[in-house]
Amino acid sequence: MKKNKQNASLYFFKPLLFALFAFVFALVHGNSAFAQQLDITKINEIPTYLGSLDEDSFVALTSLEEDVPLNDKSMSFQIRLPKAWRKSEEVSSGTMRGVSDRVLGEIVRYYSPSDFYTISRFSITALELPNAITARNWFLNYVMSNGYVLQGMKEISEREVEALYVLIDGDTSYSVRSKAVINGSRIFLISYFVPYQKWSETPQERGMQERVIQSFRFLHPEEGIIGQTEIYEFLDLVAFDYPSTWRLTAPNANSVEGMNATLVNTIDKSLLEGKIDIQIVSTESETTIAEEILALKREIKELGFKVEDVIEHDNEYSFHEDVYYNRVEVYRLEGIEGRIIAHEFWVAVLVEDRYFYIVTLMSPNRTDSFYTWAINMEAFATVIESIGPIVRSSENMEEEDAPDKSKRAVVPQAQMGNAGNQ
Repeated sequence: MKKNKQNASLYFFKPLLFALFAFVFALVHGNSAFAQQLDITKINEIPTYLGSLDEDSFVALTSLEEDVPLNDKSMSFQIRLPKAWRKSEEVSSGTMRGVSDRVLGEIVRYYSPSDFYTISRFSITALELPNAITARNWFLNYVMSNGYVLQGMKEISEREVEALYVLIDGDTSYSVRSKAVINGSRIFLISYFVPYQKWSETPQERGMQERVIQSFRFLHPEEGIIGQTEIYEFLDLVAFDYPSTWRLTAPNANSVEGMNATLVNTIDKSLLEGKIDIQIVSTESETTIAEEILALKREIKELGFKVEDVIEHDNEYSFHEDVYYNRVEVYRLEGIEGRIIAHEFWVAVLVEDRYFYIVTLMSPNRTDSFYTWAINMEAFATVIESIGPIVRSSENMEEEDAPDKSKRAVVPQAQMGNAGNQ
């Protein structure tokens, strides 16, 4: 992230207490049909039930637990759980199904005593993250992929969310309160399952569930960067970061007038899942931004797409400190005659004293391929937030090399939108 923060205009596509019958519909008709009912721009705020169980009572009814799953210090945690609950030794021994270098699976489980409502449980699952993604988008993909009923969510940070949802496990419906937390290169799902009938009929149980989840903390939290990044430099003048899992194609640059570069996200180096194009053009060039945008539209049509609506959505990026103009838009692309699935086309225009940058992303849309879309969006953000002049110390910069800020180009605010809709 850079030093200054600027608002960018971002355009996107122009409830969530589902009844349990919707859950049954999802099971009958498949997860994909259900997932389309979740509008990710209209997520309810997670309800709170802390008033149903005060802090002193919570402490009296629980004991402090500490654990180091799989003897991995980076997973060590602390939490308060009800005193009568017992730990599953089978899970904690690391013998559970699904453990591997990439997918760790369930690493901890605790059970409540059995009662009329069957058993409540607490669990932690872990997963390696090979690509950069926010906790919010990872969790939304988790919910949509499994057809769960999301009741509310709160984004605590890019690395942590808390959510309440309903799922069916066997013949029992559960109300689940979870935290999804990115710790180092892994994401952890910390969950408290309560049989839905017990949860709905017992206010104190709702308060207990919430306080337990909020008591969780890692003993050795790791920040780290999710996914490795590489740096590309253009003639020692401009640089940008990009995910190392994306493949860069850039010609040898011999002219200070500008260059083009392409990044692709592929499966097994064959199936294209996302494509980012970077155009770097000198501000001294006769080419205008509007002309470049119109050229992009012609290329899109040649690829078999037609440009549909520009959909508004406010967002915020942190740009290079030398970027004095920025604009980001997202277009909906439809395949001509239905031959190609719908895509999204992201366009960022950034201007600094020597160059303007046009960075575009072609991605499957969020409705059809949410996880792929989320990975592509993070890669796009990595590029546009990092691209800018390579900063040299003032003593190494010749006076004639310094850009003349009095000659900055005037970029009309509406230019992107107008160019995009012609």
